[in-house]
Amino acid sequence: MSFRAGLIAIGLGLGVCLSPDLYAATPTEIIRETRTVMVDGIAETWLLVWTGKPKSACGPDDVEMSITCPCSGFAYGEMGQVWLVRKRAGQKIERLNLSQFFKNTSFEMKGQAILQRWPEHRDDYDRAQANPVATEQRIVQRTPVILMNIADYNHDGRATEFLLQVDTLPCGKRQFIALGLSADGVKLQALTSKESAEPLILNAGGWAALKASPKPRTVEVWPCDDHGSAVHSTVRVSAHNGIISAKFYNRQCRPN
Repeated sequence: MSFRAGLIAIGLGLGVCLSPDLYAATPTEIIRETRTVMVDGIAETWLLVWTGKPKSACGPDDVEMSITCPCSGFAYGEMGQVWLVRKRAGQKIERLNLSQFFKNTSFEMKGQAILQRWPEHRDDYDRAQANPVATEQRIVQRTPVILMNIADYNHDGRATEFLLQVDTLPCGKRQFIALGLSADGVKLQALTSKESAEPLILNAGGWAALKASPKPRTVEVWPCDDHGSAVHSTVRVSAHNGIISAKFYNRQCRPN
């Protein structure tokens, strides 16, 4: 799969963004989004920052491609090197390279982050068939998607995590990690589970179950006969004192 590069509108573009003077970005950095996050009663500023101008990915210049399964959740997006920057009292205290979490994805451009920028509308395809240029102009004028929706996914008593989509499996099965603070509140990281030290990747249902309750819940990962699968996959998730458990199970599907 390849992505077309095209002209994209760059700027802050979000009502939640801070004014530029509150973050001393270098000439090669572009602020995608900012959020205020309360950490142990202290307000911090978290920023998503592109290093250099990102390219179009699943972009509005090719709506017919962007609405396909591989682009699910990424349309209409941007691709490049992006960092999560953490500031306290106006001082930058930490940076986390988010592109590293895309290195094993199904995308051809491995090692680069892909972030959705503008939301999809149901009538985009029909409009693009009639007038692709006008449709692209309409899309880039939309309010950008908010990416940092802060919540408490590991139930440590602090709402300091947000989801980041890192992949899409056939067809349209969006895969997410959760980014947030370590148990001691010192370091930005991707959340892991007690079963593995690798970043925990779950579908939206798995993370929603964790967000709703720390109690054990079973969520479907892959149903029988989906893309010819003879295996039914589920994950049982729970959380206790900031530690997530995610146990994956596979069972053979019955014939017919």
